[in-house]
Amino acid sequence: MTSVPDGHPVFRKVITITVLWLGLDDNVINGRPMSTKATRRIKELYYDTTKSSIEKDLREAIELFKTLQDEPDRESVAVYMDGLSQMRSEWRIEKARVREKSGRASLKEQPARPQKRKRRLRKK
Repeated sequence: MTSVPDGHPVFRKVITITVLWLGLDDNVINGRPMSTKATRRIKELYYDTTKSSIEKDLREAIELFKTLQDEPDRESVAVYMDGLSQMRSEWRIEKARVREKSGRASLKEQPARPQKRKRRLRKK
């Protein structure tokens, strides 16, 4: 069986997800404190986003992510960025389903249009 080294990105992501899932101190990710304002703001966006604000929040998170200079900081917020992206995808699918369902319901509510009678020409 092969082992994954401690510094491997997969190992770090598993630790991060486990820390978040267990509700442990998530201000420390991968043994590093989340010190930068951008990192803290991305985390806030992740926890505070709503269906109506997801697009705006994700755009802001992407801009903040671009300002992070070192790779360890980027890796520490990757789980939040991925989470924001997943929320947006799920809410878009849900919105499309609701729209489709309401479209079908409105079609059922509309009465059928009466057929126009064709006039026959009389032969004289």
